[in-house]
Amino acid sequence: MTAIATSKYFNVGHIDAAARVLVAIVAMAAVLTANLNPVWTFVLSAFSVPTVLFAVMRWDPVYGLFGLRTTTDKLVA
Repeated sequence: MTAIATSKYFNVGHIDAAARVLVAIVAMAAVLTANLNPVWTFVLSAFSVPTVLFAVMRWDPVYGLFGLRTTTDKLVA
């Protein structure tokens, strides 16, 4: 296993997670309300789903890859 998969820490903080959810909500609102071409609809939808998923999990694989963290919270085992 890699160090990323065995990490016992969150790497996304509360403010970071809230900002990710807000950005995803704005992107999905644009998809649902704006008259976008299909390419932008797909791009914004594909961006929103993992953004919310990583915010809820409070773990981001890119942060894990580079050893970045925006929180000091540990996982509750």
